[in-house]
Amino acid sequence: YERGEGVPQSLLDAYKWYAVASAQGDTESKARIEALGTQLSADDLAAAGQAAKAFHALPYDVAANTL
Repeated sequence: YERGEGVPQSLLDAYKWYAVASAQGDTESKARIEALGTQLSADDLAAAGQAAKAFHALPYDVAANTL
């Protein structure tokens, strides 16, 4: 989302997914969050942060990857 490669560019969505990854321990995502934080308004940062906190992955489904 940050670069808009294959999806519409959205710094808000980029921040959200970086925050989700960072919460799982991805260190590069933390650096990207800091960089994007300088480009988003306070309201946008709050919205993206709330969206990241609201994200919950679905349980892993083995059948989804079985032919």
